[in-house]
Amino acid sequence: MSSRRYKLLEQYPDLDLTRWWYERAFIGYYPSWLVGVESTKVRLQSRVTKAYKSGRGWRLETKDGQVFDCDKLIVLTGLASDPKPPDIANVDSSFLGPVMHTCSLGRQHHLLTAPEVKEIVVVGGSKSAIETVCLCIDAGKFVHWVIRTDGGGASMMIVTDKDNPRIISLNATRIFNVFSPSIFATSGF
Repeated sequence: MSSRRYKLLEQYPDLDLTRWWYERAFIGYYPSWLVGVESTKVRLQSRVTKAYKSGRGWRLETKDGQVFDCDKLIVLTGLASDPKPPDIANVDSSFLGPVMHTCSLGRQHHLLTAPEVKEIVVVGGSKSAIETVCLCIDAGKFVHWVIRTDGGGASMMIVTDKDNPRIISLNATRIFNVFSPSIFATSGF
């Protein structure tokens, strides 16, 4: 465990690092962490309108006209950066449960983990759907997972036959660190 992580545990003993990526923990934690950690290098609520190579690095322009130069550019927008909540027009009118997008899991986490909720339907096969399925199973819920059958989405990412692993599973091997930068890699930058 890195010394920075130990400092986080000392500074925020109630922070659940096993689930920090969920919005409910992240939103409350991140701004308070910035107070003591080079907050001049972080811009929150900024929309980058242009990013282009400039010499040996990158130049970024924001919506409000600020310009930044950097050596490395890491884009972490994810698929939910522009959420498209499900439009379920033909839902049976007797269904009274909530319908949500994964971008609101943090705010609505209590709805998934409520003791009276026994069954949950997850629609879609993206990585966030996989994480949602795991979250619900960990919470003791029975999950109905609806994914397409054409070979894309989750079916690409999950090995269903131990004797015939999917080609995408090679992506999880160490050799692929050379081709795919990771925030967890200690070299290659």
